[in-house]
Amino acid sequence: MENTLKTFYAKIEEQKLNVDGLFLIKNDQIVSKAFWKPYDENQLHRMYSISKSLTMIAIGLLLTEKKIKLTDPITKYFDYDVKDDLINQMTIKDLLTMKTTFTQTTYKKSEGSWLESFFITQPDKKPGTIFSYDTSASYVLSALVEKLSGMKMLDYVKKYFNFSKESYMIPTTEGISHGGSTLMATLNDLKLLGDILKTNGLGIIDEAYMKEAKKFQSDTRYTTDGFDFTYGYGYQTWLNSKNGFTMYGMAGQLVYYDQDHDITLITVSNLTNMPNGTQMLLNLYHQYIGEKSSLIYENQFYAYQGERIKSINQPVTNFNQTYQTNDHVKIDLSINHNIGALTIGNQKIEFSLKDQIKGEFPNTKETYIAQGIVKPNKLYITLYLTSEELGTLYLDVSYDDKTIVIVSKGFSENYLKEWNFNIKGEKK
Repeated sequence: MENTLKTFYAKIEEQKLNVDGLFLIKNDQIVSKAFWKPYDENQLHRMYSISKSLTMIAIGLLLTEKKIKLTDPITKYFDYDVKDDLINQMTIKDLLTMKTTFTQTTYKKSEGSWLESFFITQPDKKPGTIFSYDTSASYVLSALVEKLSGMKMLDYVKKYFNFSKESYMIPTTEGISHGGSTLMATLNDLKLLGDILKTNGLGIIDEAYMKEAKKFQSDTRYTTDGFDFTYGYGYQTWLNSKNGFTMYGMAGQLVYYDQDHDITLITVSNLTNMPNGTQMLLNLYHQYIGEKSSLIYENQFYAYQGERIKSINQPVTNFNQTYQTNDHVKIDLSINHNIGALTIGNQKIEFSLKDQIKGEFPNTKETYIAQGIVKPNKLYITLYLTSEELGTLYLDVSYDDKTIVIVSKGFSENYLKEWNFNIKGEKK
């Protein structure tokens, strides 16, 4: 088993898949844990759309408490001036199965509040017919949970299930927990989510509802997320190629239950720079774990510790120069032994030339780790956002005493979009 898992983890690193932490479970026993520094088992991680599966569980609790029926029109619970009857026809089940009357997330194309947008946006199709991945549906469901429970959604779920005390959900400006994207939780919290779904509610949620949540409800054959996501959709949860289910969040957050082999793969990652990274990770699972499941034993355990940024030894470098662009933007580059800093205008990024340095990303409260690699008149900076927003930033810097050229490429949901640019500065 050890050799099989060593190969699996080596392939993850070989393909530069930035996995932060991983659990592998067989027959309900954790058979392997892997972590890549600086991540550890108890660290909170952004889960993105795995939040949707949590929302599904919260809706199941409302159903169990007989506060809702899945056939209820969603407009029964919200007082908005609905102009189109197709919106009035949408049921709670239509939202759970991503068969709303919209073809995209409404708050991305409509004015007004995020919640209101779902009830005032012009419909695109009849509800209950065509699958369209619509995060605003998840948001409305979480708003429903908070309205009927009188609690924040995660607090409501914690009444019944033992999620970590530190876990939380990032609220929107409306004060509603974003049930489509903002869960901050640990790997053990993801294991609990998987256990709830695998056991049909752990004896707490209505069993029939949980069974339906894992059944084929929507056809996803045309999805572009990858091969493993074309097997259908249940309630806020994907079905997969191994007759199981997948809780999937952007950038490699996974609870992948392979029912054929009774193996669960749980990962937290930062694959923001790799659009197909999640499917690449699943391909490795199929090749090195699923197809070799007979070599994985539930009575054995293997631990692995890696590093997101590996320590390196570089020649001692000292450099300090100030430049200015044609638009009068000041650029400072300073390197002192093993620590460096690149400042563009008022935005400063520090980096280590040895292992990694932690910092706070400019104009945000997001933490990052960064490393720089120095070559003659070249500097390559790699930076990862590591807190509520995940992201990857590459800075390719050419410099000498007179000129600096910076090519910047950023990958994230929000903060790093403005870090896609090329600039040139001359000695001031």
